[in-house]
Amino acid sequence: MDPRVHERLAGLVDDHPIDVESRLRRVYVDAAAPRYGRSAVMTAAAAAVAVALLVLLCTVFLGREGERPVAAPDLRQTILVAAGDRLLHVDPGEGEITRTASTAEVYSPDLSAQGRIVYSQEIDGAHWAVFVADADRSDPRQLTLGSSNAQDPSWSPDGTKIAFASDRGGNYDIFAMNADGTGVARLETANKSQSYHPAWSPDGGKIAFLRSLGPEGRAWIVWTMNADGSQIVRLPLIASPDQLAWSPDGTELAYSNGQDVYVVAANGRGQPVALTGKEGNDVSPAWSPDGTKIAFLSDRGNETALYAVAAAGGSAVKLADLPGLLRRMNGIDWGTQPAQQGAVT
Repeated sequence: MDPRVHERLAGLVDDHPIDVESRLRRVYVDAAAPRYGRSAVMTAAAAAVAVALLVLLCTVFLGREGERPVAAPDLRQTILVAAGDRLLHVDPGEGEITRTASTAEVYSPDLSAQGRIVYSQEIDGAHWAVFVADADRSDPRQLTLGSSNAQDPSWSPDGTKIAFASDRGGNYDIFAMNADGTGVARLETANKSQSYHPAWSPDGGKIAFLRSLGPEGRAWIVWTMNADGSQIVRLPLIASPDQLAWSPDGTELAYSNGQDVYVVAANGRGQPVALTGKEGNDVSPAWSPDGTKIAFLSDRGNETALYAVAAAGGSAVKLADLPGLLRRMNGIDWGTQPAQQGAVT
């Protein structure tokens, strides 16, 4: 393309877009006519205008800065990142980012095998509630009502139930409800402690969660229990108040202590293994659907980015830069995972 044509095309989208066809025709004819003759150029101009219009329309509909439409991501692989009032869909292979419409702050997103997300959202600046919506945050529905707080939701593998933390009894305890918000039941009582971040095991038989060591929450201990609230077991793990993640086969848990990401046997036996090495604050681990990698957020270099590391250990690889969002990362989830058979013992 003639450089003069390219230069004048650059401002067309934002400068009088309604008259873009006639302006395109004039740009091509005026720039090329002195060189080839006006009559010859007029014949080629129509075809050139059609091509240029197609490019411009693609730019408008596909968005800028490499973002794809919300419908494009493969929900079996996309990584959901809660970033302030936006829910980002990150392609782990290409690093391309799709953003949903901005509404209210979003925390702890979790994607079901049916393609619905559950998340917590602040209501009227007063309390937190659990919502479900489509993957692009359309068709949202508030599940928890009243003046109490509800947060950190987690789907059961079959998509029929949601575990969450709530202070409806005074302290934060772990509850479960049906996917439509009915049948709320308390699963455990932390007494003078606080319990957060429930995570359902892939076979649906257990729930891992964090419980504070004392009411001040100066330390956080990892616990597991059966999905009905029975057989609560304390694991010898101290973590940060951050999300927990089961491996797809249900044999391991990933967690963060606020600086590094660790994996440990889900039955609590054996020593935790650090997967990251104090290069920044590495938080919010999430397993890949095939169990070979763990994604996490980090502020390495004082800028937030999404990374992944092999579950067996190795060097972390940056998947996507998330500039300007250092203090607004509110949890991640990696794709959908089918339910597994066989309980963890």
